[in-house]
Amino acid sequence: MEQHDISSDWYSIASLKRRLFFLLLTLVVGFVPIHAQEEEEGEAIIWSEEEEGFDEDFFDEDEEFFDEGEELFDDEFPEDDFGDELDDFLVDEEPMEEEFLEEIVEEEAINFGYTARLSAASPAFVNNTLMTWNSMIDVRFGADLPFTFRLGPLRMRFGAEVVTYKFINYLPEGGEFSGVGVYGMVTFPAGPSDMHGGVGLLGSSPAVVVGQSFGIPYADNIIFKIGTRATITLTAPEQLQEAGPRATWFEGFFTVVYNLEL
Repeated sequence: MEQHDISSDWYSIASLKRRLFFLLLTLVVGFVPIHAQEEEEGEAIIWSEEEEGFDEDFFDEDEEFFDEGEELFDDEFPEDDFGDELDDFLVDEEPMEEEFLEEIVEEEAINFGYTARLSAASPAFVNNTLMTWNSMIDVRFGADLPFTFRLGPLRMRFGAEVVTYKFINYLPEGGEFSGVGVYGMVTFPAGPSDMHGGVGLLGSSPAVVVGQSFGIPYADNIIFKIGTRATITLTAPEQLQEAGPRATWFEGFFTVVYNLEL
């Protein structure tokens, strides 16, 4: 009997499958490029037509739109009229500012009345002339007139002040530098605070004072102030002539201010 060769049948079936696969692949590859090429050509033609229409119509309409916009802007906002109105507005504002500032100055000037001050002070630093002298607690009483004067942007008030001073020498023991002084004062107020200066006499010696204070309002007519002041005698008193040409000290003080409105 003849033996049937199974391996040869399997080989023939596999060969047939390969042939069918290659045939199918050839048909697909040959059909797809032709179909894709037709779509690309059609799309290219359609796109070129739309592009030509876009270039001719769209930009022409835009040019007309911008031309009309420029005409409307020129008609509604003429440059000459707008410039005149702006100049008139700026000119009108300047007098208003000046009148407003004048009203503020007049109101502040009217609100000032007579001012009385009572201070307690104690020297903290002295020059070489008073190095061996102990200081005490001094008392000052002052008053300001209600009138104000202006020097540029500064406002000034004038007044007077009476002060006491006392130093006792401890090396060598004995000797006293004390008395009463009188000053003519000028004050530069800044709200409740101020800067001030004065010229006067301490005993028989001419003297100058310069100081500043920071105010804390307590009531409508009362202000508490703390500050510092420097006092310089232009010539040395008889008690201090051997120690130096002049006496100078720097002190801190506390003041109660009472305003008496007119």
